[in-house]
Amino acid sequence: MVNIVDAFTRLYQRPPTETELGKMLRLQADKDAAKNPKLRPAFNAMITSKTSQEREQIAAAKRPLKDKINVNIRGWMINCLIHEGYDKKKIAHILALEMDQIDYNIKRYNLPRDDVFKPKSK
Repeated sequence: MVNIVDAFTRLYQRPPTETELGKMLRLQADKDAAKNPKLRPAFNAMITSKTSQEREQIAAAKRPLKDKINVNIRGWMINCLIHEGYDKKKIAHILALEMDQIDYNIKRYNLPRDDVFKPKSK
C-alpha cells in the first residue's frame, strides 16, 4: 500500500493540507471498498423504504380520482343518506355509528359522489 502523505510530498514538494489529506483518504477508502465488498458502506433499507413510500403518496395524490369507485356497504349507505339530504348527526344516529366513523368514510371515499357502485352482498 502506498503512503499517501509521502507520495503527495514527493509530487508537490510540500506537505498536504487537511482538506487535501481528507480528500485523498476518501478516494483511497473508495478504491478499497470497490475491491472488497465487506468494506462498502451499507445503506439503510428503512430510510430507502420510507422515501419510496413518500414518493408513492405524492404520486397517488397527483392522480385523478376514478369516476366510479367501489366502496364498502357503510360508505354506500352514507353516500345515499347524504344525497337524501341528511346531515352527519342524523346519519350517525340512523346507522348507530360515531361521528368519527362518519367523518372517516366521508374523507376516505370523498363523499358525496354521484357514481358509487353498490357493493355486492356476501
